[in-house]
Amino acid sequence: VCASAAPLAVGAALCARLGRPFPGRALILGGGLGVLVALLTAPLAGGFVALFVQGFAGGGHQLIQSLELDPRLATVLGSPWVLVLLIIVAGVAPLTVEAAKALGAGLARPSSREEAFLFGAWAGVGFALVENLVYAGIGMAAGHQWPMVALSRSIGAAANPLATGLVMLGWWRWKEERRVVALVRGYLSGVGVNALWNGTTVVVGVVVAALAVGHPSSGLEYAVLVYSAVLGVVLAAVLWVVAGAVAAGRDPLVAVS
Repeated sequence: VCASAAPLAVGAALCARLGRPFPGRALILGGGLGVLVALLTAPLAGGFVALFVQGFAGGGHQLIQSLELDPRLATVLGSPWVLVLLIIVAGVAPLTVEAAKALGAGLARPSSREEAFLFGAWAGVGFALVENLVYAGIGMAAGHQWPMVALSRSIGAAANPLATGLVMLGWWRWKEERRVVALVRGYLSGVGVNALWNGTTVVVGVVVAALAVGHPSSGLEYAVLVYSAVLGVVLAAVLWVVAGAVAAGRDPLVAVS
């Protein structure tokens, strides 16, 4: 519950920052479409990537071995399934989910640039509500690690609102100026934020899990929490700066480029 309350707090802060009411339609449409697309594309993308990676598994394993890493790291990072996971969470998921969330925010019909950004952010909030509950549930099913999972997801509450907010800023500028570069710029900005959070936190988690093999009480899991906290604070600060730029009528995609 706390993991899902954190994105709601971020969304409420943005409403106050922009002086706009709560956009319930954007929350439902954006979050709902984002979750639907994530569910539909994950098995297809996973199957395709798995087949692709397996074709290069031998060469990839040799490359990992040649780096002379810790044997525990070499075993985990040399697995094609770990590579599949990284490609999906850092590559496939951001591309598809950000487009879906932005579509939902667009269907909510924002009437200004401020609303476009806010609707995008709240579409991200809707997606984060479900995503955080799922991750916390998986952590609970896996055992004692669920509080750590829930806390790290709460710390990163700004990631989804920031990502989709940037996509919608690019969409609004494209709508006004019909410049495709503006649409692409906003979309790739949002995808980049999503990929940064997903990809790096998974990498840190995989490395920590590999190093913790045989040392269950080493306390290495706190490294994931520390990293998530640092990145979460940075993304929250960027979101606050972007919201301030939008409220002041400036172009945040230029200000934070």
